[in-house]
Amino acid sequence: MARTFAFVQVDVFTDRVFGGNQLAVFFDLEPGALLDAEMQAIALEMNLAETTFVYPPTRADCVARVRIFTPTRELPFAGHPTVGTTWVLANRGRVFRSSSSRFERRARLTAPSPICAPWRTPSRDMRVQLKDGRATRIEVGGGVVPVFEGVLTLTS
Repeated sequence: MARTFAFVQVDVFTDRVFGGNQLAVFFDLEPGALLDAEMQAIALEMNLAETTFVYPPTRADCVARVRIFTPTRELPFAGHPTVGTTWVLANRGRVFRSSSSRFERRARLTAPSPICAPWRTPSRDMRVQLKDGRATRIEVGGGVVPVFEGVLTLTS
């Protein structure tokens, strides 16, 4: 049975396409849609610095559950994936419900445990430009530029 997953590739901390830090963001995932090994395999196949996978939150004080993978491992937190994922979700109307948005992420200290990463928006450190209620630019030492949108189909 084929499964399809929408994603966006963005360049973070830049003002031009093919500059900055590359990131793929898989959004609108249902709980259990991908196994850990599948997320790792997708990140390896994407071959970008990081790939994020966005699920509904399991905590009421978070807007999303975000998992961050490099081609070789899962990360508990990373800056540009968080900024880029924020931009993608903001452009889909899923962030900025209040002055503070939180992402639930996975921390691997001794065992997996969900925690929230606070991002104040807008603030002195993160500047957000909105047009018609959608983020057109987020700046934290640079901007975010969309490269393309796509769909990944798994046929396993």
